[in-house]
Amino acid sequence: MKTLPRLILITASSLLLGAVPMTTPATFSMNFFGVTSSATSADGTWSSNGGISEVGSFTMSWTLSGSQLAHLNATLVGKQGSITFGGALRRVATSPTDSELTGPIRLTGGTGFYSGIRGIGKAALTINAGSLTGTIGGQTN
Repeated sequence: MKTLPRLILITASSLLLGAVPMTTPATFSMNFFGVTSSATSADGTWSSNGGISEVGSFTMSWTLSGSQLAHLNATLVGKQGSITFGGALRRVATSPTDSELTGPIRLTGGTGFYSGIRGIGKAALTINAGSLTGTIGGQTN
């Protein structure tokens, strides 16, 4: 008698799990071109290809922790929705006003088409003479 309820539960669980769409991991490459709006923020345009194929605007801000760590948060806005990401990046000063930010980032969410997006990547950003340029390569999951 106890096996029938268990069998029903297992069957129902299997059907429900099978109904959840599975997303396939996809690689992406993003490019950033912007200007610094303060010593710890920038905005501009971005483009991406691969698993994320989009163009739009971005805002980034970072807080410095010591002289070699920058906690970065960013919002990308495109035609199909927005994407947010953040990371603790290594900061190397190349002059009193310029620096390079490198390290891992994590896609933390989005809106519209990108609702629920998650992923990881590696950032390589350069702040030079009031501009911010760079790339992020990674994978959605």
